[in-house]
Amino acid sequence: MQEGGREGQRSGLRNIAERAERLGGALVITGSPEEGSGTRLEWRVPLPAPSR
Repeated sequence: MQEGGREGQRSGLRNIAERAERLGGALVITGSPEEGSGTRLEWRVPLPAPSR
């Protein structure tokens, strides 16, 4: 993951990844260099168990 922006600013992707990690999850970024293939972002975090 590349850090963008000016010095002292946080990248949106870096921020999303750090939030996922703090919640016990992860950010997965996949894509292909082929034109038109797009990029996929998966933000996974565990959900709390339903209360009864």
